[in-house]
Amino acid sequence: MVDPFQGTWNVDLTSKESRIWDAEKETYVADNIGSEITKMKIENGVQEYEVLYGQNPTLRMGYTSRYDSTDWAPYTVRGIEGVPEQDQERAAIEFRERTKSPYPFAIGKPIQYVRTIKVDERTHYRISKDVNGQADFILMRRMDESQDTRSKNNNRAEGTKRFKIYIFAVNHARDGESIVKFSHDLGTDTLRFEQEFKHSAIRTPNAVAAASPSSFFVSNDHYFYGGTLGGVPRHLEHKYGPFWWASNVVHCSTTDDFVNCKTVSPKWSLLAANGAVLVENGTKLLINDLLDASTTIYRVEPQSNMLTFMKKISHGSQVDNLSLVSGSEDVLVCAFPDIAKTWERLSQPLNTSLHVDAAIIRLGKGDEYRPKLLYWDDGSLLSVLTGAAFDDKRQTLVAGGAIEQHFIVCDISDA
Repeated sequence: MVDPFQGTWNVDLTSKESRIWDAEKETYVADNIGSEITKMKIENGVQEYEVLYGQNPTLRMGYTSRYDSTDWAPYTVRGIEGVPEQDQERAAIEFRERTKSPYPFAIGKPIQYVRTIKVDERTHYRISKDVNGQADFILMRRMDESQDTRSKNNNRAEGTKRFKIYIFAVNHARDGESIVKFSHDLGTDTLRFEQEFKHSAIRTPNAVAAASPSSFFVSNDHYFYGGTLGGVPRHLEHKYGPFWWASNVVHCSTTDDFVNCKTVSPKWSLLAANGAVLVENGTKLLINDLLDASTTIYRVEPQSNMLTFMKKISHGSQVDNLSLVSGSEDVLVCAFPDIAKTWERLSQPLNTSLHVDAAIIRLGKGDEYRPKLLYWDDGSLLSVLTGAAFDDKRQTLVAGGAIEQHFIVCDISDA
């Protein structure tokens, strides 16, 4: 008996049921891809699937999957119809940009990995995950009783709406300092600019810690802003400082067209506020002090957002940025063990032969944030280490430096 799905099928893109997900609009919209023709051959429980997708150009993609197998089959871009071989890579990039697709259309490489499950003669499912191993969607194909029409229904991994996160970043622009906000749909590889925030209290921002989509904390590491006009006061601050009154932490709340900021750190409590991170559902804020060589834990007062001192952790070395450990509320501290060499290297940023010791300290939440050394290197891999991210599950560390031109990726499962 021939499988009823076997044959060539022309997808009716004019149907109101033919919809695709629009990440920007956060809803399903009409599929304007132009053309979608699928071919299926099923023999001995193996589904050979190929699709001609789009117009001008048309991508040819496909997979080979055995029903009910636990193996993931690569769903691969096999070629582009009507485009010379030497131009296919460029055409694939242009196609992706034009269609705003989240999938990496690269010739000879997968856009997904799939498994197929047969339910009955008229029904089967295709489960997919993206190239990073994350759940994508489940597709059901259902044959009409007449066996001349079939329907399909996509259920995306996170439902009908992608999870959106917001990213806040410090912007050291030529026209002054600011905080910028981006949005990101998980599962995509793009950021969308949302808003820029400027305020007189955001003087010399070093780090930002978002408390909500409309509020954040900022650490100011100096009093005077640098640049052409502020260069002299900043130079004098460096020469005669540090001053306890020069650095602080501010809290900002925002609307579409208004920013309100106020100082929330205790008076004269910081020499050079640096890294900042919120923990424990935003009830505590950790601030690194570069010159005091310490991390201070503050309680965030729920109504006023004022900071109340709780604990200071001294490290014995200058410290820079903070980051959360993936899957926990432990905190990473980037540290400069050799202060003299660090400042020497910072004065010679292009001298890659000058190595400076680099370290990362882990503050364990379950151990009252007691410091424990996670990483140490003599600087031959990375000097002046200023940023780090750690995947606790995979025991993988990624780190970079402000004056370096590379990252390092370390397996520290045996550390």
